Amino acid sequence: MSKFIKRLKDIFTPQRQIFLAVSVIFGLICCNVRLFWDDETFYANVRGQSISYCLKAAADYMSVSSRIFINSTLYTVLSRGTAALGAYMGLCMFVMQSALAALFAPKGGRTGSLFISFICMLFPVSLLYDTGWAATSVTYFCTVSWGMASLVPVRKIYDGRKIGVLEYIFYTLALVMGSNLEQMMVVLLACFLCASVMLTAFKKMRPVFVYIETLLTAASGIFIFTWPGNAYRLEAETAHWFPTFGMLSVLDKADMGISTTLRWLLFESNLFIIVILGFMAYFIFQRYDSLLFRTVSVIPPAVTLLMGPFLEETKKIFPYIEHLQSEIPGEGLISAGSENGASRLVIMLMVMVCIGGEIILLCDDIFQTAACLTLAVTGAASRAALGFSPTIYASGVRTFTVLTVCIMGIGIMLFESNRMKLREREKFENVSRVISLCGIIFGFVNLFFTVKMR
Repeated sequence: MSKFIKRLKDIFTPQRQIFLAVSVIFGLICCNVRLFWDDETFYANVRGQSISYCLKAAADYMSVSSRIFINSTLYTVLSRGTAALGAYMGLCMFVMQSALAALFAPKGGRTGSLFISFICMLFPVSLLYDTGWAATSVTYFCTVSWGMASLVPVRKIYDGRKIGVLEYIFYTLALVMGSNLEQMMVVLLACFLCASVMLTAFKKMRPVFVYIETLLTAASGIFIFTWPGNAYRLEAETAHWFPTFGMLSVLDKADMGISTTLRWLLFESNLFIIVILGFMAYFIFQRYDSLLFRTVSVIPPAVTLLMGPFLEETKKIFPYIEHLQSEIPGEGLISAGSENGASRLVIMLMVMVCIGGEIILLCDDIFQTAACLTLAVTGAASRAALGFSPTIYASGVRTFTVLTVCIMGIGIMLFESNRMKLREREKFENVSRVISLCGIIFGFVNLFFTVKMR
């Protein structure tokens, strides 16, 4: 019995106890969601089915979707009601927090753990119910959490830690699930490729498991892009959602993807982005005395605040500023029908350059820089690539889920590495714990009332 208790203590460390408590409350709240829209469509597909849900999802591959593993999970969860959905979402929240901690803050302690839970609870709730609680959460949030978990072996190999047989199996299964989502597959493939190069070239290692995971992710990509229904679905979705899509040039499509992605990042009052940018600016002020660096660090949080939560107050001083924040035209910013579109795109890109500069300044070494830039570039590219899909506007905000988690990972990594270098570290950690606790409570309240209203 004593060995069993010791084993439990090893598993449920103080860090994981925080994650477990947050995940349980998160799951209990989600047990009360109401199914609607796509949830009802998926439920109708499995109601009265005599075959297994896995076989049903596999049968759908030829005509409906390449997301076999995601859909089989969705069918299973829907067939067991909202209690099963809440339990699964709670499990995935725990996986998400644990994966972010293992990847970006393995020695985070109580301060780092609270910050991770804080950032996770600031996850935009609209990304959980966009087209239905089950259809959106299981397809995007839950799948991305498994995808992030599949990256943990890279960090363990980098740190020289051993990986058990059962862990290899778990991470491989997590990869199979995570890479079944097209956007997450792109991020995972880039991360595994980058890790393979960095570990081989700079650490002089031969990470065989990382090589295998890279090949498995590439195989998943082939599985997705050779889906028999790709051509038919493109034609059907073009006719239904975007009849003039075929008239757009490659530049127009790239413009749509990039401009809609940048606008969501900077002008949609995303609290988790504002918090991360605020901490980044604080760390720049603490680490550098350069007036240029400090000025650059203030620009991104100032823009996201003035053009987001405080837009109405900003318009009183600058009446024409709302043209910068207005919706992206259907054909993108650089089009004949877009007034001052090119200048809007340039301004947004300049702000992103400032953010990129901050990331580089706050990274400690080439490995951390490579990790941050890989997540930033591939996360943004996975969403911007939707400019080449006729459903770019019909898909809603759920397509920002992968990018959101990538940004969360970058923020956690920079927070963890830079707080260790502060001159008044103890004071900062006390304040950050209070902020994190308040943010976690806010996240629960926000989720609770959203569940009640939706």
